[in-house]
Amino acid sequence: RLSRVRLQSPREAVFTVLTTTMDAVRSVVVDALVVMKILKHARDNAHEHDAPVQGPLLGLVVDGDLEVTNCFPLPQVEDEGTTTGEYQYTMMRWLRAVNVDHMHVGWYQVSELGRFFDEEVAKTQYEHQKAIEESVLVVYDPAITAQGSLSVRAFRLTNEAMKVLSKADFSPAALKSARLTYRSIFHEVPVVMKLSPLARVLVPDLTADLKQAEVFDRLDLSTHAFMEKNIRKLMERIDDLASETSKYQNYHKQLQKHEDQIELRIAQLPAENDARKAKGQAPWTEEDVRSSFKPVEAPSRLDSLLTTAQINNYCKQVAQFNSQSFGKLYLAKAIQPTTAAEPSA
Repeated sequence: RLSRVRLQSPREAVFTVLTTTMDAVRSVVVDALVVMKILKHARDNAHEHDAPVQGPLLGLVVDGDLEVTNCFPLPQVEDEGTTTGEYQYTMMRWLRAVNVDHMHVGWYQVSELGRFFDEEVAKTQYEHQKAIEESVLVVYDPAITAQGSLSVRAFRLTNEAMKVLSKADFSPAALKSARLTYRSIFHEVPVVMKLSPLARVLVPDLTADLKQAEVFDRLDLSTHAFMEKNIRKLMERIDDLASETSKYQNYHKQLQKHEDQIELRIAQLPAENDARKAKGQAPWTEEDVRSSFKPVEAPSRLDSLLTTAQINNYCKQVAQFNSQSFGKLYLAKAIQPTTAAEPSA
């Protein structure tokens, strides 16, 4: 769905060649304006579940740090006669006309409870990093943000994942030779929030206007709704992993049956060769017998790795949220007045 459109002048093309020869991005510096636009896009499309809420990121690379200075949302429904790529091209051309950074440096996606480890996201990020080496995926989580902690994370595909995706071979043997595991698909890049001097002056004024109830909402001790959603999503992904495991077991059964048929045919090969020699035909070899059988196609293991990575992400979220919840409970216990025990009758 997300296309890669880029406008370049000759000077920018030279700058791009110089920056793409550098190592991986050390950090992602996100401007506060970008974060506010992503939050607004997520809030305006909070009930949209059919199409992903996403958009391109614009900025530049400075000394190995990726600075994201602007972004714009993609429409949820495409207009007649206008594709997503044409829309991005038009928007970037207008931004260039008003002297705004228009270099395409990645994309963002709104993902509730961190559910973004899937094949579509991996392949989209692969296309971005293939075209622009420093491209990143910025993930915003509205569910975690609603609990009082802003969740903006940046990810990149590792070199091992890029090699595997370039070959489009996700068989068990290919993943084993590439040493690709669920931990080495995505690499999280540190995110640094950048505020302009005017924004720094405005933050205290906005904080002073907060109502007392809004401030104390962060100390809400109820954790049932958030934990229930996390556990429910975790159970769904465990079921998906069990389904992938069942497919892999069936593959091994078919492979063993296939090998047994070949061995049986090879055992019958001497008698068949004698009959072929009697008819004046050339004898068969073991290679001829093996080539006569259709090989068993190995299932893709990419979904299994991504599902495992998603389960690992859910477990980390539950552990982190529980540690914060325990801190709130101990704080509430400390500030509550102690009641003296009633004397026994």
